[in-house]
Amino acid sequence: MVEFRLLRSFVALAEELHFGRAARRLHISQPPLSRQIAQLEAELGVSLFTRTKRRVELTAAGRVLYERSRTNLASIEHSLEEAISVSRGEAGRLTIGLVGSAAYAILPQILSAFRTIHPGVEFRFHAMTTTQQIHALLDNRIDIGLVRTPLRSDGIDVHHLAEESLMVAIHASHSLAAQPVISMKMLADEPLLISPREDAVGYHDEVISLCNAAGFTPRIACEAQPFSTLIGLVAAGLGLAIVPDALKHIQLNQVTYRPLNASISKTAFALAVRSSDQSPLVTGFIATARHAVA
Repeated sequence: MVEFRLLRSFVALAEELHFGRAARRLHISQPPLSRQIAQLEAELGVSLFTRTKRRVELTAAGRVLYERSRTNLASIEHSLEEAISVSRGEAGRLTIGLVGSAAYAILPQILSAFRTIHPGVEFRFHAMTTTQQIHALLDNRIDIGLVRTPLRSDGIDVHHLAEESLMVAIHASHSLAAQPVISMKMLADEPLLISPREDAVGYHDEVISLCNAAGFTPRIACEAQPFSTLIGLVAAGLGLAIVPDALKHIQLNQVTYRPLNASISKTAFALAVRSSDQSPLVTGFIATARHAVA
């Protein structure tokens, strides 16, 4: 198999047709270049150049090899550069799972910061519940999960990013819509809409915990996923929903949002990754995300 460096020297000489210029282009002296061309010709068993005191020309065999090698060499060099960029975390592809509300909240600022530093990285996004993201990470279907906490799973590392306030989504005609701030006790007798625990265990348990801490067991009227569906059900008059602040960007004429008691109403975003994944792209994304939302 012909060495890459010999083909690279051959292409340089084929394009320059001058040993001195080709050697300078390759950042070597002329004698090593002459030896490399002679080695290549010996390995192939053909003459690639005719040489006189005044000129260097390609032979018929040399022209065929040049036409074939030029494109392939450029492709190989590009692949090598790309491999080096990927190893440095400067290029490649990241597949990211995310809870739907993240697209309204912290994802834009994270991506803006990351793309400024790593413009060569491609992205694929998949809207998933937190539970689905954990399965996808363990099955190697995504590289990073943008999830809500609390979250615990063997083989998964969780990197906390930011907290977000909770709001109450209320039908505009409901009496609570006139309240500037909602306390949990006000929700004691109200039908609540909530995400199923199997889809969003952290959020589901947090809502139940808030109700219990306020001294009541919630009246769960309906379970639905994703959050945008909960907002639609509020608009339909099926009940109230405790949702992250980012959801207030979903504007429906029949729905209004009111802040929940600030002393207790927090939910958190985090990045979930495989514990074994130490790739430069993943670690670079985590570092950039933390800085972007700090």
